[in-house]
Amino acid sequence: MKISKLSLTLIIIIALTCTVLPAHLAAQGRDPAATATPGAATPEASPEAVGERIDLAAMALDSNAIPPEFQLIYESYISADSLGLRLGGIIEPQEVAATGLRWYYESSYSTPDGTAQIRSYLQEYSDEQGATDGFALFEDETRLVPDAAFTDEPGPGVGEEPSEITIGSYLETVPETGPTTIDITYLVGRIIAGVSMDSAAETTVDREFALELAGALEERINAVLGGEPLSSIDQTIPERLVGLGESWEVTNEGYWVIPEIYGPETPPEIVAGFESGYFRADAFDPERAGGFPLPRLAISVAKFNNEQAPLVLLSNLETIQPMYIALEQVDLEPIPGSSVTLGYQFANTYMSDASVDSFRVISLTGSTMVTIDVQGNGSAEAARAAAVEIATAQLACVSSADPCQVDSFPDSLFANPSTPVAGDPVG
Repeated sequence: MKISKLSLTLIIIIALTCTVLPAHLAAQGRDPAATATPGAATPEASPEAVGERIDLAAMALDSNAIPPEFQLIYESYISADSLGLRLGGIIEPQEVAATGLRWYYESSYSTPDGTAQIRSYLQEYSDEQGATDGFALFEDETRLVPDAAFTDEPGPGVGEEPSEITIGSYLETVPETGPTTIDITYLVGRIIAGVSMDSAAETTVDREFALELAGALEERINAVLGGEPLSSIDQTIPERLVGLGESWEVTNEGYWVIPEIYGPETPPEIVAGFESGYFRADAFDPERAGGFPLPRLAISVAKFNNEQAPLVLLSNLETIQPMYIALEQVDLEPIPGSSVTLGYQFANTYMSDASVDSFRVISLTGSTMVTIDVQGNGSAEAARAAAVEIATAQLACVSSADPCQVDSFPDSLFANPSTPVAGDPVG
């Protein structure tokens, strides 16, 4: 039996998570399928920020805290407006707006067979009263999941009040084996934070481990708010990612670490040299028509503490990541400022019989590696042109100590095909 429900706090937006499942792996190299990058940069965390968002992505639990049998499935920001629309019919957009919710972020891990899941989630509000109001709204299980069998218990002694431990089952009754879901939620200032664990019906969730994760999440939150360093987190990287423009809609975004991308067999030189990685992924949808918009694009930046580590990575690409169907290396002129430039063309994985219409650029400047995937951009030539132009701008931005000033690219650079008709998405 596989888990089919999401955490209590975001139970209604399954449609969003289903669209982003491949995106993180696409951005990092396990799959050439590319999704895109949002235009808004993530600034360094500031608990008093008004026009900027707190770096919730840095706070979320990563694979250093999650058991190795769990794999990263997705992580993403969701704006308050988007969340309000997706919850329509159960919680109205005006109710969400009244709380002062600004951003929601969730990071989800699953076992390969889908029988167990672990998530950490964070909500940023305009003030502490808004966070209290949001807790009352989003933690009302009788409204969100009226047919489930959940019990609220006192908070875990982590964070601030209000807080609670919700335990039980998404089924109408709790299985004889015991509770299959535990959701721990609490406040830290104007942030609602939580950890949720789900298991198959025949397996009881590990309460003590869930409490341990909740404590680890609070530590990360306080570290980010206090400006303390965190392992594998360089908060300057998101500021240096190019923006794509208003025609792009975010699907996936976050920091990443080596085990999440290249697995436990990664050469030790790469692991030892890795400092921080960040990706953004999105889809091109100028008409906001819904469906399955193409092209998709992913931007990934990885920082190392020496130049040798990324060179070892580039020389081991075929051994530490799966080979791709129809992925063909092609000659590519060096991008200005790069010491290494590699190019690959391939057919997008979202259409079962697509022609070659996608392109990947991997470039290296100093000890920083940039990967650009443009997928489903109409033709090999169009995909290549877009990938090279974006990679050129991105390389210049990561080479600068200042925030990136590139906030858009012309829509004419991208094809805008309708929802794929040649076959179902397979990516």
